[in-house]
Amino acid sequence: MDTRRLPISHPLFFLNMLLQSIYRLLTATKSTRFRYRLAILALTVSCQQAVILPARAQNATLNAPAAIKTLLTKIDAAANQRKLPEFTLPDLSGKPRNIKEWQGKVLVINFWATWCPPCLKEMPAFEAIHAEYEKKGLQFIGIALDDADPVKEFITSKKITYPILLGEDQGTKLAHDLGNIVNTVPFTVIINKQGLVIKSHMGELSREQLLEIVTPLL
Repeated sequence: MDTRRLPISHPLFFLNMLLQSIYRLLTATKSTRFRYRLAILALTVSCQQAVILPARAQNATLNAPAAIKTLLTKIDAAANQRKLPEFTLPDLSGKPRNIKEWQGKVLVINFWATWCPPCLKEMPAFEAIHAEYEKKGLQFIGIALDDADPVKEFITSKKITYPILLGEDQGTKLAHDLGNIVNTVPFTVIINKQGLVIKSHMGELSREQLLEIVTPLL
């Protein structure tokens, strides 16, 4: 269903128009705080519509979401496209590493901890993707929100070769600034070659999900 051709009486008509307006505002503003508020507004309205619309409208939303899904994707991208802040964190040897070291690459920055089972599950898959796509300009960076000893033990046992940095308090704040407002792990951020945040994701990422995001950026 093309929502642009819906009659004005159709419940999805106003939802589509509202999302269009939010998207235009997102692309026009440079305020990060305002972008967050607009993105939250878009998701809130969409969720409310799914609950309060009559059954036939809910079915229409589920069965014919193409235009609205596209708009929500655009809203997510517009809300996320902000400059990655510069930061420096120590690696496992204690050497300070500045994020500019990997400038010009597509970055997958993964915040994790050894006490987090989903983190430990996805990292070997990340290692495999990194080995496969590193020469194409894809760079993984792990930021451990954990103590150094268990991190070193896990990295050694699983033979993780991409850079692992120790986040400490600065890492927690960085994750929060990048959208991890509930302080959860794993939390992954995708950065394009221009240094813009393209996507932030709370929770585990599968190989398929990750490649769908990063492949067009390479």
